[in-house]
Amino acid sequence: MNTPVNILVLAAGLGTRMKSDRAKVLHPLGSRPLIAHVLHTAEQLDPQQIFVRSEEHTSELQSPCNLVCRLLLEKK
Repeated sequence: MNTPVNILVLAAGLGTRMKSDRAKVLHPLGSRPLIAHVLHTAEQLDPQQIFVRSEEHTSELQSPCNLVCRLLLEKK
């Protein structure tokens, strides 16, 4: 019997120390943003749901998340 799995990706970090206005998870690695690599790996676990927690850059995170995950937004 398989135990259902849900995945939570913490994607709230800003790129301040990287001297960037872009969120860390949106920086490219190869041809895709870092978050896309994380979500691809998470999908391999065949989870029930993938949640991505973020406080900013929601419109930019929408594209990598596509239909794969739900965005959880923290209100400031």
